[in-house]
Amino acid sequence: MVPINPQQKRTQKPKLVEAMDPFYQLCLEHQGQGVEISEFKNFQTGEVDICTIQLDLRHMRYIEEQAQGSFEGTSSETQGRNA
Repeated sequence: MVPINPQQKRTQKPKLVEAMDPFYQLCLEHQGQGVEISEFKNFQTGEVDICTIQLDLRHMRYIEEQAQGSFEGTSSETQGRNA
C-alpha cells in the first residue's frame, strides 16, 4: 500500500509542453472527430504524467467525404470494384 500524500505542490510544465498547448487545444476541439486524447495521471500527485494524442486519418477522411456527400474510399478500398 502506498500512502497518499496530501495535495503536493504541482510542478511546472516543461517548456516544450507549454509550446505545444495551441496544438493540444486544437485537438481538444476536435476530439471524437478522428482525434482521441488519453491522459494518465500519477496516482500520488494527481498530475498528468503521460498524454497521448491519436490522429485517425481514415476517420477524418470519412468525415470530410460525408460532409461532401460521397465516400469513394481509398485506392486500396476501391481496387477490384471495377474489374
